Amino acid sequence: MTPIARWAVYAILTVVVIAAARYDARTRRVPNRLVYPLALVGLGLALARTALGDFTAAQWIVIGVAVAVGLVLLFSGAYGGGDAKLFVALALFLPSWAYLYAQLGCFVVGGLLVLLLNRPVERWRELRALWTRIAMGHLPTRAEMNAAPPESRSPATWQVAAGAILTMWILPFFSSGR
Repeated sequence: MTPIARWAVYAILTVVVIAAARYDARTRRVPNRLVYPLALVGLGLALARTALGDFTAAQWIVIGVAVAVGLVLLFSGAYGGGDAKLFVALALFLPSWAYLYAQLGCFVVGGLLVLLLNRPVERWRELRALWTRIAMGHLPTRAEMNAAPPESRSPATWQVAAGAILTMWILPFFSSGR
């Protein structure tokens, strides 16, 4: 993909992820009419780039890892279905380890910010109790993860959007192979 085409795709993706994050912040949902076309275009682009020899097996592995991470986030209750689908759809456009690292960083930092900004003392107690349970080998069930009242849960799409924007617009300036 030429640099101009890549930057054009990045501009479109930026608009889409910001729109998804804004919609999710208002309604607590990510619309399928936004995510499915994005995933189909991303898959088509990835297949075309594979046919042209511009897409490597390592990049398909990253997409596979993103699918696995998206499923873990979905079934653990950390992300909703729309957030997980957006996470995977973006991996079709941004298949690099940097994307997964940026997403992981945004997820961890965003999760900590939500814990701190939303009733900090109570959240620290919950976090400490959760880490104690995990350290003892008792993973929480999905029902326990979803037990928080809806108003205390924060939409995760802004974390996905922040990771994608970081990967598209900031990380290329720090890597030589891009």
